[in-house]
Amino acid sequence: MSAELRPLPVDATRALARWLVRGLAAGALIAALVVVVSRSPDATDPIPTGAARLDSDHWRARAFAPMDPPIRLPRGRALRDRTQVFVRIEGDGRIDVEAGELVFPPGTVADRVEYRREANRWKVADVRGTRFTSSGERFHAYRPRSLDADALFGAEWPRDDDAGRRGAIALFADAMTKGAGFRRAEPGHGAADRTRSVDRFSRLLDCASCHGHRRPEAAAGEDAHLRRGTDASGMHVFRYVLADRAPLETYRPRDPNADDPFVTYECAGEPVDRATLVGPAGTTAIRCPNGDVPTLRYALADALDADEAHARRVCESRRALAGWMTERAREAYADALATCDVR
Repeated sequence: MSAELRPLPVDATRALARWLVRGLAAGALIAALVVVVSRSPDATDPIPTGAARLDSDHWRARAFAPMDPPIRLPRGRALRDRTQVFVRIEGDGRIDVEAGELVFPPGTVADRVEYRREANRWKVADVRGTRFTSSGERFHAYRPRSLDADALFGAEWPRDDDAGRRGAIALFADAMTKGAGFRRAEPGHGAADRTRSVDRFSRLLDCASCHGHRRPEAAAGEDAHLRRGTDASGMHVFRYVLADRAPLETYRPRDPNADDPFVTYECAGEPVDRATLVGPAGTTAIRCPNGDVPTLRYALADALDADEAHARRVCESRRALAGWMTERAREAYADALATCDVR
């Protein structure tokens, strides 16, 4: 917490000085310091008192499983950002399938955690996630308490509670306007850009609009912010952890798949030479010759044969999901699991 030191009136200052001198021999100096420190917290703390708290080591400490899809998510231009999705299922619930789509049980917590690189260390910059309970789904979001703090603050609200969502937006807007909720490596932490950054983040808290149930993939020629579809629970990443192909996401400029020798690009369902793609190489602005957004495919079996690190992480993710699956779900995704030798 931050503390604001304000000068005392002259008379009060002299009185405090005399008291400190008289009490020094009796140990009153220590008591005085405790009083000063205890009065300063929350005086200028930008975090609202009703905010939820979370430790930045939460996902490792609580044994969440990281999810690495074969086709990586896009990144920022300077590659100082990294996104990791984590999942944990508490209790006896199991992942099932309905009409070929994954369904997650009560007890599931899934978080999209965005990191920013600062001084050779990755720090949590943004968390948005969901929690499934027996009474429904609850979205949540967290941001760092300050530029240097590891601790996070945030809010949670029911999926269909628009008033709760507006309350969360107000909580973040209040704190972020005062300077909380940013990393140094994140654009917008300066006062000049803060209003725009707060407005952008507020729009991102409309979670339900992006996480509709069974939302189809964007068509190749469609202009869409998010191109990947959702499962029966409204989540994006898990169905693509279990798939070797995915449409190119374009919401950030760098394509981390561009230099992967096991990734091929497809247009109209057919592999194409990368040299025929239009646009700057290595970016998500590349397009098929007809202007469509390409689909990417990962040769997972070949990558495993080459002992490629990303391929091993993909299989670790599939193995974790399989451990939570019903037999019916495992049968539905038997081919994806078999590639990773998960039976």
